[in-house]
Amino acid sequence: LVGAEALMRWHTRDRQVVPPDEFMGVAERHDVIKPMTWWAVKAAVSRLSRWPEELSIAVNIAPTLLLDDEILAVVGDALEIHGVSPQRLNLEVTESVMVDNQKIMFAQLTRLRKMGVRVSIDDFGTGFSSLAYFRDLPADEIKIDKGFVIPMLSSGKDHAIVKAVIDLAHNFSLKVVAEGVEDEKTAHRLTDLRCDVLQGYLFDRPLMI
Repeated sequence: LVGAEALMRWHTRDRQVVPPDEFMGVAERHDVIKPMTWWAVKAAVSRLSRWPEELSIAVNIAPTLLLDDEILAVVGDALEIHGVSPQRLNLEVTESVMVDNQKIMFAQLTRLRKMGVRVSIDDFGTGFSSLAYFRDLPADEIKIDKGFVIPMLSSGKDHAIVKAVIDLAHNFSLKVVAEGVEDEKTAHRLTDLRCDVLQGYLFDRPLMI
């Protein structure tokens, strides 16, 4: 066990669970995405302060908030208040956002990394990953999208994509996380391919904390 990802869910009054892809758009339209995200960062760091030092936690950051310099103060204050080492916090951003606003996003992620915070590129492979973009990426790790991981044992093309991403990332000294690991066979194959971290239902279902 190396860490966990902090995920937000909307629990309705009738005990239904609404996933983020359904409510995040609503949150953005009603201008509550910022307080929600800042709360998520602070809550995650607070929880992390009670975990063993070797564990880390990842938090997803909404694309628009990466352009807000307030993120630097929020992250810095949370780490200082709870006495958590910056290297234990991993901020995740989607690859598609990086491609759309590459120059601005690269600059902001570079500032966060200078604080010591780790940066992860989420849903890797679903955007447009040019080699030049890959070469200059200011990140510590990439997460291979589960859309490639789940079918990799039955699809030669998906297997080839996963292998190519792992090899390329390692050549650029990037750590690789595979999302959507749901069975032992997939886990063993990813281990054979030298994937660094495995994440998915094989290890645990989402937990309420």
